[in-house]
Amino acid sequence: MSSTPSDRTARSVLSAYEAPELRVLANRVGAAEALAKLHAGDLGPGLMAHVDPEPGAVESDAATTQQGAARFVVPGDDEYPGELLAVLGDDRPLGLWVLGTSPLLDAVRTSVAITGGSSATEYGRHVAQTLAGDVAESGRTVAAAMMFGIGMATLRSATTYGRALAVLATGVDVVFPRDHGPLQHAIVEKGGHLVSEYGPGAPVSRARARRRAQLLTALAPATVVVEASLFGNTMEVARGALALGRPVWAVPGPVTSELSTGPHQLLREGAQVATGGADFLS
Repeated sequence: MSSTPSDRTARSVLSAYEAPELRVLANRVGAAEALAKLHAGDLGPGLMAHVDPEPGAVESDAATTQQGAARFVVPGDDEYPGELLAVLGDDRPLGLWVLGTSPLLDAVRTSVAITGGSSATEYGRHVAQTLAGDVAESGRTVAAAMMFGIGMATLRSATTYGRALAVLATGVDVVFPRDHGPLQHAIVEKGGHLVSEYGPGAPVSRARARRRAQLLTALAPATVVVEASLFGNTMEVARGALALGRPVWAVPGPVTSELSTGPHQLLREGAQVATGGADFLS
């Protein structure tokens, strides 16, 4: 007779699954009960059709990476940023896989997220690097998505001048994009963090990339948008932050650039203007 898994173990096992409906269920009825329903096939046909673990994902409560052992941080742990993540309601993460030596809560409580599209102009990359340097030199953590474009420019600069926190759309033991291995190593080596809500081995997917953007702005008390088109994850998440009352700054850009249309629209909708770190670090 198998024993009932602990809440932590149930949460970690469920982190191998992508279905947001399963995450919501676990937050409502408890992770152990949701896992029991999953194993019994008792979720109902509509939900069961969407809860197969992604290929390569591992049901586990431990992970070893090239940068060291990752830990699974859950509600009730001292370093779990519960107040920040509460804005997601029943869609909040069941837990966070974390790679980094210092407590996660210390890193995120005064962090600034710098975000934008995966396509970036030379102007956008330069601005992202400058703003990330300003934040890092102030002693705060710079948070960004592990992705091409604005994310990569932000994380490289933050790691040069201070601490970075990278939010991943994969398991923390997966290097993606593939040439970002040295950057991921440098982030941890210099006192930063890699964070994901997905379990070991989880590969990237479009849904996980979209969720990564949501998690990034939930973890950071403030968000700065550098470049973005009118349609995409960046705008959706920035608008969500505004709706929640979180402060959002947007960087003006050339009116001839499509990647300026997003920040300019956010300024119309209530975001504040950011032209340098002094605008949002006071």
